[in-house]
Amino acid sequence: MKINSFNRYVFIAGVIVYMAAAYIGTGYFHADEHYQIIEFANSRIQDYAANEYAWEFEAASRSAIQPMMAYWVFAFCKWISVTDPYMLAFLLRALTGITALLAIRSFTRAVSGTIEPGFRKVFLIASYFLWFLPLVNVRFSSEVWAGIALVFAAAILVDPKKKELKHFFLIGLLLAFSFLFRFQLASVGIGIFLWLIAIRRPGLKAVLLFCLGYTSIFLTGILIDRWFYGKWVLSSWNYFDLQILQSVAAGFGTTPWHEYLSVILRYPSLPIGIIILISTCWFLIFKPKHVITWILVSFMLLHFFVGHKEERFLFPLVNFVPFIAICFFQWISHLKVVENRTLANKKRMALLLLIPLLAVNLVGLTAVLSKSAGSGGMAVTEYIHDHYRNKRVKLIHSAYSSPYSPFESVPVKFYLDNNVGHLKINGFWELNDSILQPRDSIVLVAIRYPEMRNPDCARMLGELRLTKVKAAVPGWIIDVNNFYHCIDTNAIVELYRRN
Repeated sequence: MKINSFNRYVFIAGVIVYMAAAYIGTGYFHADEHYQIIEFANSRIQDYAANEYAWEFEAASRSAIQPMMAYWVFAFCKWISVTDPYMLAFLLRALTGITALLAIRSFTRAVSGTIEPGFRKVFLIASYFLWFLPLVNVRFSSEVWAGIALVFAAAILVDPKKKELKHFFLIGLLLAFSFLFRFQLASVGIGIFLWLIAIRRPGLKAVLLFCLGYTSIFLTGILIDRWFYGKWVLSSWNYFDLQILQSVAAGFGTTPWHEYLSVILRYPSLPIGIIILISTCWFLIFKPKHVITWILVSFMLLHFFVGHKEERFLFPLVNFVPFIAICFFQWISHLKVVENRTLANKKRMALLLLIPLLAVNLVGLTAVLSKSAGSGGMAVTEYIHDHYRNKRVKLIHSAYSSPYSPFESVPVKFYLDNNVGHLKINGFWELNDSILQPRDSIVLVAIRYPEMRNPDCARMLGELRLTKVKAAVPGWIIDVNNFYHCIDTNAIVELYRRN
């Protein structure tokens, strides 16, 4: 099969897998994806009280570019009478997935000349289907959209055919978008600018057009913030002042610089994590003039030494992983110790490496396509929405077990159903026949997974004839999580109804 035909079939398969991941992945991977984007956008359609916003709204410390994008989608859907919140959120994820697929296709085409024929099909498959890529690339989050813009920019930078002045203007535009989506990627913009001057040396006109493109989008971002916040603000400065100068981010916990090394090893699964870590180190050492190296170094210099660290902060780089790994394996294939082996031995070595990696990847990809996002809380609210939307519901829950208010602070107003009432108790031990009486409502009980592991809780649920009707995360994925470490099991909620 010709590589162009293969590329087309892989892309079509990517569309199917990514749209499935977008549809199944209801909810949010991290709270910021919801509270600082979707709720912000929804506040331009519904009325919000001051205490219904995340604190970043009052601080005007988040760029409004993604809330504006989401608002456009919501407003258009409202115009055509599509108002179901779960459908609206799916459309945002689908938009993200399609845009990510286009970015991946652009990048794989741009670097195809550096990939040897024997590695091209593996490279294409890995670029779309490395198990965590469909998981990440459908999230309507700042990290993901910043990464998408960065991949588009990198695709131009590595393409030897794109040397015209207009391309440098476009690179500036894309990197500025990346900055607006996530302010921390300013360091990457600086790194690429230095690479252009020190390594690429395209000339003064090209550099000026790069700066013009970057500046135009930066100024556009100020206008967007003016529309959203209703006043002139410089959200990037507010963010820097609060998170860095006033150390607000540190209040969410700090870890040493090497924490990300542990994240890279643990989260993708240990076998894949080892390959990512080794191949990245190799790339940094053996390809010091490559633009991807400058992207990695400029990114790491900021993120490794900022105290607060989370795995999602690495999302802007995930789509470079297949390229880096394939470059590493190409290098290994040319080592004398490998070249001197017979073809049969080479095939045997490849199988010994590929079979366990394929197994790990298949399990991870299956899990991605079998659960909602994060700890699955919005899968529970969607179940209530779909099954009881025209009925009165009383939801009994304890602290941090309500999927409608998982942080006991700002509610997920976007998904709230008016027919659902709430009764908060101190713990499962307060459940009794009196509060479980249905009267004129359907009584549901939300129990956190750690409580379910308590034998007393399981016994009480049985005595009260409460039956599980929805698990936020399938049981087998909880077991697999011991190997992949991607879910906070303490936040998982199960929903029960009385027989």
